[in-house]
Amino acid sequence: MIEMSFERALNELADLISVESQEMSRFYVAIDGISGSGKSTLAARLSEALGAPIVCMDDFYLPLSERKGERIKDPGWNVDYERFTREVAKKALMKRPISYGVFDCSSQSIRKTITLPESRYLIVEGCYAMHPEIPDFYDLRIVVTADRALCESRIRARDGDAMLKRFQNEWFPLEQTYLDAYMLRELSDVVVFSDESLPSSESDGNFRGFEMEFPLGETN
Repeated sequence: MIEMSFERALNELADLISVESQEMSRFYVAIDGISGSGKSTLAARLSEALGAPIVCMDDFYLPLSERKGERIKDPGWNVDYERFTREVAKKALMKRPISYGVFDCSSQSIRKTITLPESRYLIVEGCYAMHPEIPDFYDLRIVVTADRALCESRIRARDGDAMLKRFQNEWFPLEQTYLDAYMLRELSDVVVFSDESLPSSESDGNFRGFEMEFPLGETN
């Protein structure tokens, strides 16, 4: 696992991925982390540089009708990992075209379907992207971390005070429980620090290759 600042990730990570993937027919990237940490910004930068489509985990929230029973006892229960597996992960593993439904929380229904353009790269962005119930089809797993106060300030600026309260009372606790329970920061290939908390042990700038902590699937 390597650690890097957010600025370094924005400036260098796409080039590192290009080098690492040059002999691979497909390269799939997960970007996980708590809301407001900077996942979407990093995903957008990588997408622009690599020509990679983005799948957003916000499109796979679990319908209210299914939030009950044994399901809500497990960390990360509020993502529809079954539908993500069917519509994205399995298709990626088989190198098939990917189309998936976008879940609308207000209507509790699939409001549209997205068909991804052909690309050797794919980025899956959002908390729960690395949920262990999802087949491990990723070649690179990134966790973006930031101080809670910074995340909250970003949520307030983006969504307002009322929505921030919901994040504080509902979504932040669920996300942090999931990240901690499955030790995703420790098991990722890259940890990106979106604040000033980067340890002094940050990579010295000499890239030596990503360390794949998870067993890789036959994606290439």
